[in-house]
Amino acid sequence: MSASTHEVPMLGIEAMDREHRELTRLFDDFARCIENGGSEDQVNAIVQAAIRCANEHFDHEEQLAIAANYPKIEEEKFHHRNMRMQFTTLAGDTMNFRMKDPVTLQHLSIMRTLLEEHIAGPDKELADFLKAAGCK
Repeated sequence: MSASTHEVPMLGIEAMDREHRELTRLFDDFARCIENGGSEDQVNAIVQAAIRCANEHFDHEEQLAIAANYPKIEEEKFHHRNMRMQFTTLAGDTMNFRMKDPVTLQHLSIMRTLLEEHIAGPDKELADFLKAAGCK
């Protein structure tokens, strides 16, 4: 897995776009840190920052969806719960195994794909709904 920087699709809701860019940056930082032999403390700090950022982001999206009476709010919450569990598992892998463990690196790649698919799918749908409701 290469630590290349990924392009984040813009959805047109500035707060969501900003949060997606930050989450993506943290994933890139995590991968680079592992590939460059960063210390366990450095990797753990990035993982904790990513979990904190993800939780704040998911809470924020759910607040936006509720405020706009988004009809698929329960689906959005389900996706977020799933991603929270995946992030927690990744954090556990990172803290309990050597950071260059192939399973941990593969899990990071899977999580990155899940995040990208979530942004391009459910989050795009939510953003379209929010824009139609007048949110910017």
